[in-house]
Amino acid sequence: MNDDLRQRQNLLMQASLFKLLGDTNRLRIIRIISYEPSSVSNICCELKLEQSLVSHHLSNLRKFNVVSSQRNNKQIIYSIKRDMLSEALDLLDHFLERIETETTLEKLRWKELESKHRKEKEIEAEIYRKGPEAKKQEEKYEDTDEFSNNQYEFKKDILELIR
Repeated sequence: MNDDLRQRQNLLMQASLFKLLGDTNRLRIIRIISYEPSSVSNICCELKLEQSLVSHHLSNLRKFNVVSSQRNNKQIIYSIKRDMLSEALDLLDHFLERIETETTLEKLRWKELESKHRKEKEIEAEIYRKGPEAKKQEEKYEDTDEFSNNQYEFKKDILELIR
C-alpha cells in the first residue's frame, strides 16, 4: 500500500473517530465510565436512556477501541481506553497548532502587504507633491516593462532621482 493511500485511510479513520465523539450521548457515556467502569444498566440509570440506545453507543465506541469490555458474571463492564482518547486529543491538538500557525503566517502576510501598500501610497503622495518634474520621471519609467514588474521599486527610484 502506498503512503498516499495509507495517509488517506488514516485520515478517514480519524475523521470517523471525531464524528463518533461528536455525539452528546456518547460523550456522556464516556464521562460516566471514565470515572468508574460501569455496566449498561448502570449507565442507563445514570443517563436515563434506553438500554438499546446505550448498547448501540457502546458497540460503536468498542469498534473504535475507545472503550473496552470485560465480563463480570452475567454483566459486561465497560471502561475507557485512555490511550485511544489520548491519541485523539493529541491529533486534535496537532490540528489546532497547525491552524494557529497558518493563521499567524496569514496575518503576517497581510501586515506585510498593508505596510508595502502604505509605503506605495506615501511615495505616490510625495511624487504628487514634487510636481511636474517627478511626474515626467514617473511617466518615462511607466513606459518600460521593468516598471510593470516592480512598480514600488521604480517609484522609490524616481524619488531618488528628483531629490
